[in-house]
Amino acid sequence: MSLFGENLQFYRKQHSMTQEQLAEKLEVSRQTVSKWEAGVSYAEMEKILLICDIFCCDMDTLMRKSAGEVFVEDNKRHRDHMAKSRVRICTGIIILITALAFYQILESLSIGSEAVWNTLFLGAAIAAVLIFVLQGLENENYCRKYPYIQDFYPLEEKEEFERKFPSRITVGVGFILIGLLFGISGDSLPVSPEVTTDIYNGVFFLFAAAGIGVLVSTGLKKSEYDVEEYNRNNRKRCPENGDKYKEKEAKADKWCGCIMIIAVILFLTAGFIFKLWSICWITIPIGGLICAIISLFTNQD
Repeated sequence: MSLFGENLQFYRKQHSMTQEQLAEKLEVSRQTVSKWEAGVSYAEMEKILLICDIFCCDMDTLMRKSAGEVFVEDNKRHRDHMAKSRVRICTGIIILITALAFYQILESLSIGSEAVWNTLFLGAAIAAVLIFVLQGLENENYCRKYPYIQDFYPLEEKEEFERKFPSRITVGVGFILIGLLFGISGDSLPVSPEVTTDIYNGVFFLFAAAGIGVLVSTGLKKSEYDVEEYNRNNRKRCPENGDKYKEKEAKADKWCGCIMIIAVILFLTAGFIFKLWSICWITIPIGGLICAIISLFTNQD
């Protein structure tokens, strides 16, 4: 059996596919697939490219490497990358929102001066932005280096996650709603004489940080299982689609960048100047929603 034949058989079995089913997808006979796997004959280039597309593998691995060994290596590397990405993104978000919480708490307790509060908040914001930049650059490099991956995830693992998904989303939303309750009702809740009601805005942000962290982590984990979407997005980066993709991506990035800058300016202005911390946070999710809509329309195939 040739290396091509061994790899073809490995991929076919990984996808729980019979020779007849593969032959139907390739529009050849079952005997032809059997000959390929036995090393009696080789597929035409057109069929090889189609096989790569069906099994989400590259031609070099299919023809020259051991698919089994590559599968194990790619599985570990991709899981490690996605886990690291999830931790970094969640950490950046939690740092940013928690910084707002401590700003409000320190101000309500009259600990330190406004200059100290602003310095701490801006320092945390810079740290969060640097984390996002680092993650974005590393993810871009990873996607360019590994534009296609196989579906490493067992069906049992996916089903287990889908069972837990509703409860995780419920927990995240629950944290945010509890925090919102403190934020809205803060003016009427009891506080000691030396503490202002702004402390409840800080409590809101702490709950929001926990809730948003759960939601983002859960959403990223769900997207990790969508291997088809990962491959489809990276297919746009192929040379034949590269220029068109980059042009559309550049337009979306410019619009989203401007929108989020405006959203952050409105957020900080309403918070620091008008002390509207309990409601000004809405500018960020609205900005994100508008960006998502723009991205949806500008990046349609």
